[in-house]
Amino acid sequence: MATTIDAISEHIVRCIERADWETLADCYAPDVLLDVDLPAWRFQLQGREVVRAYLVEHTGGLRNLRCTHHRSHLVATGLIVEEEMRFDEDEGESLWRAVDIFHVVGDAVVEHDQYCTGTWTPADVRRQAAEAPMLRW
Repeated sequence: MATTIDAISEHIVRCIERADWETLADCYAPDVLLDVDLPAWRFQLQGREVVRAYLVEHTGGLRNLRCTHHRSHLVATGLIVEEEMRFDEDEGESLWRAVDIFHVVGDAVVEHDQYCTGTWTPADVRRQAAEAPMLRW
């Protein structure tokens, strides 16, 4: 029998696989805290609809947004997801990589911490592939 945390984790993973950041917010508590760490910047937002609006604004206009890699790790208090998202720009493909930590209490995510690389431009993606090709994904 699936537990609440299992059901929430399945919802989160499904949303990330589909790059559906708007629907992700459905499992958030009304007063969820989003804590985002980017290169040289950090910010917090609170409230399900505030966070949903941010996620939609941040990802809604990205052409062909897709998850190209993810791994999830169920923990006693929630879920950790590593993901890579790619999207198309006129100059080529951009990406970001992130680790998302979802803290679950009862039947909802009460805190979502994200540690993100920020957006790599098409030039960054090409440079990284040429100078430091990945050995394992």
